[in-house]
Amino acid sequence: MMTTQPAVSLSHFGIHVTDLARMEDFYTRVLGLLVSDRGNLPNGPTLLFLSRDPDEHHQLVLVTGRPPGLDYNVVNQISFKLTTLADLQAMHGRVREEGIKAPTRRAIGSSSSSTRPGTRPSPLPSRSTSRRPSKQS
Repeated sequence: MMTTQPAVSLSHFGIHVTDLARMEDFYTRVLGLLVSDRGNLPNGPTLLFLSRDPDEHHQLVLVTGRPPGLDYNVVNQISFKLTTLADLQAMHGRVREEGIKAPTRRAIGSSSSSTRPGTRPSPLPSRSTSRRPSKQS
């Protein structure tokens, strides 16, 4: 018996940070997000809520408490949508001015392309060969 999957969309995401003020500056000044709320949990971290959508209280939550000295970045990627190629190019320039090395090549699943407003990119073609690791007994 097949069951129907409920419609799911991404609401927001949260990131633990080591320097909340620095991250607030970047996301507000460079990316244009607005602070919608902030607060402290009892005996816990400070939370900063940001959004670009006036209908959404928050799309991003920055949370203090990331352990210092991690030798890798725990966030693989964060993708933002821009309406036009010109907007994408302008944002790329702003990010580069901040000293952040932006990717220069597209990879499988990359969404660093521009589509006309109101259109959706077509899904990736299915692959007939899977590269999943084999199970070892």
